[in-house]
Amino acid sequence: MPAVADLRRRIANIRNVRQLARAMKAVAAARLARARAAAAAARPYAGEIGGLLARLAAAPGIEHPLLLPPGAPAPAGRRCLLVIAGDRGLAGGFNAAVVRAALDMQKAREGGGPAPAFIAVGRRAVTALRFRGADLRETFTGLDDPVPPELSRAVAARLLDGLAAGEFAAVDLVYNRFVSVLVQRPAVEPLLPVVPPAPEDVERRKGPQPLYIVEPSPQEVLGELVPAYVTARVHRALAESRAGEHAARMAAMDAAVRNAGEAVDRLTRELSRRRQQAITMEILDIVGGAAAIDNR
Repeated sequence: MPAVADLRRRIANIRNVRQLARAMKAVAAARLARARAAAAAARPYAGEIGGLLARLAAAPGIEHPLLLPPGAPAPAGRRCLLVIAGDRGLAGGFNAAVVRAALDMQKAREGGGPAPAFIAVGRRAVTALRFRGADLRETFTGLDDPVPPELSRAVAARLLDGLAAGEFAAVDLVYNRFVSVLVQRPAVEPLLPVVPPAPEDVERRKGPQPLYIVEPSPQEVLGELVPAYVTARVHRALAESRAGEHAARMAAMDAAVRNAGEAVDRLTRELSRRRQQAITMEILDIVGGAAAIDNR
């Protein structure tokens, strides 16, 4: 049984931890509001540029080395997994979930072709993949709020260069999609080569689209649009992952505050019981001593 002094020390330590968890929860909540707004702002742009890409790709005679026609088989060769996680921990299972999804993809590829290469964004993804001996080709760290466009462009450029150099044949995006404050769902999405949505799907979602006069030509515009589309997809994934990380950390710190409070209550009851026991023993000693004096 712990002594009274040990119980008091443990209670004080847990109260300090609870105070720290409360502060981290407040910081995560403040950052979540900004990151959530940034993620919401990134979605319309990615959707619009995807619709424009679909309409241009549907034009007759259009070809691009990074475009994969709908229904065409996936390219053979080494795939690259772009894994997006956070720079810090204390976010529950947020980082572990996305790394697990990437490793599941790696296992699924075993025996069916070359093992995938990895490009990691976030220190937690870098550390986890290195520990498991993954083929890590590039790393990006130092995430910030909001996600800097320079980071999105650098990641997209690395992917496009790797594809152009034949380093890998296709790229899959692995990140935590922000669904709500309580739900961040790991997602695996093909990124390169680009499979544009069918024009009829775009029209069904957004209605008939206006006609455009494309200058200087659809082929040249498509050459500029495809890298912009890849950058927009990467930026959206980074923004959603960042919002999900703050939400997961806020939930984890809220659970830590509750658990610390329960631990303090339990130890306080134990401290009271031990103090009452000590007082009872002292009273018994006094009564016993008085009885011994009276019997002399």
